[in-house]
Amino acid sequence: MNILKLASASSSGAKISDRFDHHLVLGSRTSFIDRLKAVVQNRIETYKARARDEQGTEQVLEMSDSMLQDIGLTSTDRSGLKAGLISLDDLNGRREAYRRQFD
Repeated sequence: MNILKLASASSSGAKISDRFDHHLVLGSRTSFIDRLKAVVQNRIETYKARARDEQGTEQVLEMSDSMLQDIGLTSTDRSGLKAGLISLDDLNGRREAYRRQFD
């Protein structure tokens, strides 16, 4: 009789531990999926930012000298942007400072 009780207790214990392990595995899958989503989201945001910068750079490069002058930039700024010596953020800062002169 005692043998049957031990066997049933150990088999029910195995079932509990199997369920416990299943939850651990499910939890690690969930956290893995969450981490994977975060990495993918970060990568997408990086590509979007790069595309916006490239689009902004193209817009500045296509501007005429008079258009650049109207927003407070010069052809030298455009050349520096094209050569990678100055960033689009820096040019936006200069443009904003020029605009504030007239406010």
